[in-house]
Amino acid sequence: MLFVSLAGCEPSSSKPDDVSIIDGSTYSIINSDTFHDYKRSLDVRLNKRASEETLRKIALELKAQDHRSYERTFICYYLPDMKVSRGA
Repeated sequence: MLFVSLAGCEPSSSKPDDVSIIDGSTYSIINSDTFHDYKRSLDVRLNKRASEETLRKIALELKAQDHRSYERTFICYYLPDMKVSRGA
């Protein structure tokens, strides 16, 4: 199961280190947490608004980056001007 959300805006000053490109959009993982093989949570910074198809491609790439399998994966997408933990 994969949950994706995109909403709300707040200024943010954090710059990600690892950046990947899909469909001309760049993204990086801000935070990654796991709980055994039950749950994986990711905070992802986007450089701009992305289509649903691009978000799906990013989600599938992120899933493929971890060799472990989880019952649930949660991905919160943040635009450049959004603050983490204030709505994704």
